[in-house]
Amino acid sequence: MSANWRLEAACRHEDPDLFFAAEGETAHARQAREASARAICAGCIVRSPCLDFRLTFEHQRDGDIWAGYDGEERYGLRRAMLKRQQRRAA
Repeated sequence: MSANWRLEAACRHEDPDLFFAAEGETAHARQAREASARAICAGCIVRSPCLDFRLTFEHQRDGDIWAGYDGEERYGLRRAMLKRQQRRAA
């Protein structure tokens, strides 16, 4: 895998707005947009480094899609990751 995994991302030629919530977006529009974004992520060969990157640098529960996960899902994954790191350090 390339050191710059973003160059290999399935989303690199997609409209970035597909992965980020728009102000005033309706629930129906959000669900449709997120389903399209998740479908792109599902087949991506760099999904794992994308998720690792976002979990490492995420400090909020934003509504964007990274590696096929929304902010709430990543928040839970990040909490689990931090707990594992704490157990290893103990």
